[in-house]
Order: sequence, then structure tokens, then C-alpha cells
Amino acid sequence: MGKLLNLKQKKAVELTGHPLSINAGPGTGKTKTLVAKIVHLTSQEEVRAENILALTFTNKAANEIKERVKTEIKKTQGFPFIGTFHALGLYILNQSGKKKVEIIDEVQRKKLIRELISREDVPQDLKVVPIREVSLKISNCKNGSLQDESIKPLVEIYEKKLQELNVLDYDDLILKSLNLLKEDKNLKEKLRNQYKYILIDEFQDTNEIQYELIKLILNKERNICVIGDPLQSIYAFRGAKGNIFNQFKSDFPKAKEITLETNYRSTKNIIDSSHRLFPDSVKLGSVAKENGEVNLIETMNEYSVSDWILAKLSQVMGGMDLNQASDLSDKKDDKRATFSDFAIIYRIHGLSRVLEKKFRNSAIPFQIIGARSIYERKEIEVIINLLRLLYLPDKKRTSEFLESKYLGLTDILLKKVENSGIENWEDLGNIQNSKLSKICEKVERLRNEWNKQKMLGELVEQIIKEFEIEEFLEGKTDRINDLYAFSAEVSRFDKREEPLKDFLEHIEKIKDSDYYDERSDKVTLMTMHAAKGLEFKYVFICGFEQGLIPFSKKAKAENEIEEEKRLLYVAMTRAKHGLYLMKTKDASCFEELIMGEGLEEIRDEAIDRIRKRRRVQKAKKAQITLSI
Repeated sequence: MGKLLNLKQKKAVELTGHPLSINAGPGTGKTKTLVAKIVHLTSQEEVRAENILALTFTNKAANEIKERVKTEIKKTQGFPFIGTFHALGLYILNQSGKKKVEIIDEVQRKKLIRELISREDVPQDLKVVPIREVSLKISNCKNGSLQDESIKPLVEIYEKKLQELNVLDYDDLILKSLNLLKEDKNLKEKLRNQYKYILIDEFQDTNEIQYELIKLILNKERNICVIGDPLQSIYAFRGAKGNIFNQFKSDFPKAKEITLETNYRSTKNIIDSSHRLFPDSVKLGSVAKENGEVNLIETMNEYSVSDWILAKLSQVMGGMDLNQASDLSDKKDDKRATFSDFAIIYRIHGLSRVLEKKFRNSAIPFQIIGARSIYERKEIEVIINLLRLLYLPDKKRTSEFLESKYLGLTDILLKKVENSGIENWEDLGNIQNSKLSKICEKVERLRNEWNKQKMLGELVEQIIKEFEIEEFLEGKTDRINDLYAFSAEVSRFDKREEPLKDFLEHIEKIKDSDYYDERSDKVTLMTMHAAKGLEFKYVFICGFEQGLIPFSKKAKAENEIEEEKRLLYVAMTRAKHGLYLMKTKDASCFEELIMGEGLEEIRDEAIDRIRKRRRVQKAKKAQITLSI
């Protein structure tokens, strides 16, 4: 593997015996370097694989590192601990020898929070806040990065409920493992002896508690390597410390520092334009032969923004007829761009509504990542959880179903059971309930049908019909369309040997990345935060104007403006060949920063057409008024 590394990567891999900080900007081969370092430690430095602890922030990233390491390390060597901070916390707690830890997953957590918010002793202001945001506020409070005092009463109720249920949430895995190591010196010493080399990926996303946990585990040899990019620190709202690299330098004054300076992703013009946001930072070099395209497009409104994007997409893909675009999704040509090469990025989800409508009308396949993903729809969640239920072994399925607070089925399914009489979660445990028995009968019929025909798409449509899910949506056309789009999506697995098993495994994989499916040939619509870690040939950034970029509701102080700038930097550096910034009115305060050689300003021709049409309409109205 060493032959494939550039000089800076090779130096970062081979430097041992000191604390090490690796500054790895966009496209500089961060994961490649991290994997190579693990391999080097085991093959050249005689470090046993099981003595290496490598941490990252998502299961997806951890799995990618694991897969790459597996191909490089000899099977006889053992294997490093490669996982998330939460996985480490769970491992530590299980090492205590006490009762096995039970964890409340995210679906359970949301259901519990929704139930608690409805209580009278919870502040009224919280009742109108989205559950996802309330969940984040609870986490910030528990992790010591409290930003809203009003959440404290709810956190106290929430913590008490977790104790009653005898479960922990993901935040507890870090907090309780930290407290355990402070109290249990033997366990702390055991871990210090076990992990002789610690590597932390995406170090800029680390919060204070995670960092404190690592320093407790670190032994006197201080063999620690952190890798990441300070310019991509965009998670302050989750408690990440923007200055964590400076903190590292302060804690480890003898640490070595290496900066990776070659970008293998983006063309020169994209690198130059994004670098202007942080001119004092190290400028990355590009290996791309062409300069690439960076355009600042001024157009009339959100509708003309969507039209311009669709026209550009058509141009890049060879002037195709967009009304027949979906026919191309399965006909990939190496010389032609495919739908998955395009991403449309925005600061807030509200900017996606017109885009969604335009894309539906054009028949172009697309996926929305994050809160507006179809997988986040309650009805889709119900169907997926029913599929999970159908996959359970026979002897477990009834008890799992009746005891399942996590399945998230009650909002829809119980509404469809006439006069169910079920008012709270506890009633779900009553196995004698005749109305729940009716639900179980429906599930049994579905199971029998599945065992007969084994067509996953058809099974989903039967679930929709059996539980009257379409009727539940009460004529909401877009959401009903999403039901059948989901049915078509799962049909992709019908040719697999185990379609249901493979689909459920697929869902678990993409869930960790806000349901981004990199194998699906679709245009991707996502927020700037969701875009981190991804790359596309062509990127459109919508709403490049004051109030949206930077987002005025967030950027109220200098440090917040800086984070908004880093967020734009992340979005811009996702692009490989083409970057298009779309604006309709007031210029973003960041516009003057990115202007320069390699960036072309374009005024959309639609502006004049729209204004002319409006003048004609206004004149006609005036004539009608005069004639009256």
C-alpha cells in the first residue's frame, strides 16, 4: 500500500513514537491514509492488531475502514477495534461485569420523547418543536453543551423514564463509560494496557466528553494520532469543539503535525474558489488536468432556479429529453454523466419543495436525504417495521410485536383497528387484547402471502392495502406517490436470493447516513450538513444569498458566521468537475470572498422573459381597469 501514497501521506503513515495531528482537507485521501497507518503499525512496527483502537463518528465510516483494513491485514494477526465512540462506550460498560446494557434506539427514543412532550408539566414552547430538534436539545443538555435552559425540565423527566425502563440512550454510553473509568482504576488500567495506539478519525467533530474519555484511556506512551480538517468543523450545534485541534496541541505540546496538501477530488477552479473563503489556510493542489467549471448564477426565483438546474442537467447528460429521463437510469454509459453524479445542496430543507415538484414532473429519479427523505415518513417507517416483523423467526414474532414500543406502528395501525380502546403504551403489552389480535391476524395473512410469492414489491403493496395506509394519508398526493415509489424501490431486491433479508440490511446501512443510497442512480437533494463526507461530479448550491447562506437565524455572532462559512466550504468542496451557486436576490456576504479568477458570473436569460411577461400582464390589467 505504501507505493500508492504521496510523500506527505507516506510521512504521516510512517511517523510513530509521538502524538500526531494530521490535517486532511477535502479529497486529500484521509481514509486511505488512516487505513495505511493501521496496516503499517501491524506490519512494520510490530503492533498487535488487537492493541489498536480506531474511532470515527458513523457506522458507515467505521464499516468502510473495517472493509479496507480486512484486505490488508493478515487473518492470523487478529483485528483492531474499529468503531464509533458509542461502540467504544458500550464495550467499556459491558467490561464492567454488571448486567448487560440495554439501549433505546432512535425510533424508541423519538416515541418516548413524543409521549413525554404531551405531558402537562412540560413547557408549552417545546410542544411545537420538531421531535428531531427536541432530541438534539436533550443530547446537548446531557453532554454539557446546553444552549436552551427550557429543556432541563424535560431532560429530568426523560432521564427518570429511562431509569424506569432500565435502558440507556446513546449519550449515556459515553457519559457512563467516562464516569465508570474515573471510578474503576483497574478497568482504566486494563484498557490502557489493551490499547497501545489510538487513532481518531474526523477529529474536528469530537466533543469535550469524547475527548476526555480518550485521554483517560491513553497510556503513558501517548501513541495517539488524530486526523481531520478544522475547516470542516460544522457540528457545534451537536457539541463539537471547533478549536479541538488547538486543544490537542495544548495537551500534547510535543505532538508532530502533518498537512496533506494534494486534493484528488476537485478541479483547480473549484479548489481556488473554495480556498478564498479561508485564504490563510494551506492551499491544496489539484491533480485534475482540466480546470473545471465554477459559475455564480443569478436568476429570478425558486422556480427559475429549478428550471436552470434541470436545463444544465440535460446539457451535461447530452441534451436528453427530461420527460423520458427515467428510462436512462438503468442504461449507464461511462462516457455520459449519470443521475448519481449530481447533487443539489441547500442550507435548509424548505428550499427543496419547488425542486421536488419540478423533479417529479420531469420524471428524473431523485432521492432526498435527511428529514424530508421518504424513509423518514411515518407511513414508510411503519411499512419497514412491518417488514422487520415479518422477518422475525416464528417463535419470536408475536411477543416482539406486542411488546414493541420501537416498531412505531401504533399511530397508523391502531387507528385502523375500529374502537381499539388503546390509550397508552402499557396497553400494548396486553396479549389478550382482541383488537391487537386483529392486527396479528393481518400480519399472519401477510406472512402467508410472502411465503407463497416472495416478491418484495408486491408484499409492500399488500401491506399498504391491508392496513389502509393510503386512506390514512387522506388524499396527500405526494406522500401517496412516495408510497408507491418506495414499493418500486424495494422491487430492486426481488432478484436477490434473500430479498427481504438483503433489503433490511440495506436499510440499516443507509440509515446511518440519513438514508443516502450511493448505489442508487438518482439525483441527490440534501442539506449542507448532510453533504459532509460525500462527493459528486456536479454540485448545485441553492440559496446563495443573504439570510440563507449564511443562515440568518443561526449566524448571530462572529463564531456562528465562521461556522456558516465552514459549512459553505464543505458544500463547495463536494464538487469534482462542476460547481454552480444559485442566487435570486440579495447577494450573500460570502460572495465577495469567493469572487476571482476561475469563477464566471451568469445572468439567467429567464429573468428578462419573466419580467416581460409580468409587464404584459400588468398592462392588460390596467387596460381592463380603464375599460371598466
